[in-house]
Amino acid sequence: TIWYAQRVSDANRAAVENLKGNFLTPVDPLTDQATTDLYGKMLVITIPLLTLGGLILGYLIMVARTTGESAYAVRSVTPRFVVGAVLSICGIYLVSVLAQFVIATDLAMVGVSVTPESVGGAEEWPTGGGVFLVLQRGGFDPRIGEGPANWNSGAWLSSGLLAAVLMTFLQMMNAVLGAVERLLVVLGPICLAAYALPASQRLANLWLKLLSAVLAVRFGWAIVFILFSLQVPPHLNNASVPLSVGDTNALIGLALGAAALMLVLPPILVNLVLNSPGPLRVER
Repeated sequence: TIWYAQRVSDANRAAVENLKGNFLTPVDPLTDQATTDLYGKMLVITIPLLTLGGLILGYLIMVARTTGESAYAVRSVTPRFVVGAVLSICGIYLVSVLAQFVIATDLAMVGVSVTPESVGGAEEWPTGGGVFLVLQRGGFDPRIGEGPANWNSGAWLSSGLLAAVLMTFLQMMNAVLGAVERLLVVLGPICLAAYALPASQRLANLWLKLLSAVLAVRFGWAIVFILFSLQVPPHLNNASVPLSVGDTNALIGLALGAAALMLVLPPILVNLVLNSPGPLRVER
């Protein structure tokens, strides 16, 4: 029993630690050197493509004058081409601004609700405290009495295992989300340049939708973390130790609920964002 309880504790502590600093806040591409380098290389490829796109666009404009195709009229395509070129070159700064906005909003919500002292700074989330604190300190040892003033609880043998499973899936989802974030930044120049041509403009809208979905998931996770963390302090004494074994069990339940909700949230938010109208105007 002791060996099993220790393995469950190790799994939960490792799971929470692996989420540190890159879970509740989006990746800022300007602070990620690898992503910045890849973006620069992709931009070098995109500039000739924009030049080629301009030549194709000029040909389509001339053809449109004889066919009467309004989608390729000068007044219609020129603003779109300029917007596409500017977004393609400055896309990494757009992503960085949006990421910093989400981070600043998260910090503001923490500052007016649970306070940074109880959950730590953005670089420490979610290991600095809050709803997952019990997963870092909880355990069971039959040689020690269950509460008060300790984290020992027999419920850990079953609930702790379930928490470890949920947190493992949460790690996997977080890894996928981080990979998608970096992939979107790298593909940003080509996808945003696609807005320059009416035939490919939907690709730019899809890119912006995917980026919005990723940011929405990060923001949603932060809200869930804050809401559940607000329920933690009543179960702890001044030394941040559970008041009784019942409080320890309640904290485990809160951690399980938060992890489960965080797993359900991404499919819902991604579906809502992808089915909404794109931020850029698309010619029908």
